[in-house]
Amino acid sequence: MSRLPIRGRLTVAFAAAMFVVLAVTGLFVYLRLQADLDESLTASLQARADAVAELASRSAAPLTSATPGVLGEPDESFAAVLSPAGRLTDASGGARGPLLGAADLRRARQQTVLVERRVAGIDSEARALARRASARADSPLVVVGQSLEDRDETLDGSSQRLRWADRWRSRWPPCSGTHWPPLGCVPSRPCAAAPPRSP
Repeated sequence: MSRLPIRGRLTVAFAAAMFVVLAVTGLFVYLRLQADLDESLTASLQARADAVAELASRSAAPLTSATPGVLGEPDESFAAVLSPAGRLTDASGGARGPLLGAADLRRARQQTVLVERRVAGIDSEARALARRASARADSPLVVVGQSLEDRDETLDGSSQRLRWADRWRSRWPPCSGTHWPPLGCVPSRPCAAAPPRSP
């Protein structure tokens, strides 16, 4: 790099600084988007759990009687009511297998549980929220869940857009006869050869 003219050195330094700024900014945007999506999804699950608990308080009101859309899309979400012992008493949605493990069920009897796991009948990993329907010790448990496919697709799309900087720099081949940093050769004009020495 010491053989480069001062303009070339400044160009490389500027390009390297911009690459770092873009990388840090991109990471911040990605993490912020992930946090916002997770917060929104959890709030939606809490609202669904409230709706399921309300239905569970009416023994004659099955989950299928819920207003369409309240419990989410059937092929991407699920809701269930379990007895205090963990036996399924009512269910709605696309889940076709156990919704929670034994350890999570025990925890749900004491506090709200939020887990991410694979559930049969749901195409991708799902986030599930479980808690007691009421404060009574013999209260049934309510479990609601949502596929993470939409969230993951949104994050993947954001990640792909943020990789444009790496594709941009990869278009420029390293300069022949010089030692460039990993950023590669990204000057605004072709790399200038070192001027010949005067005899």
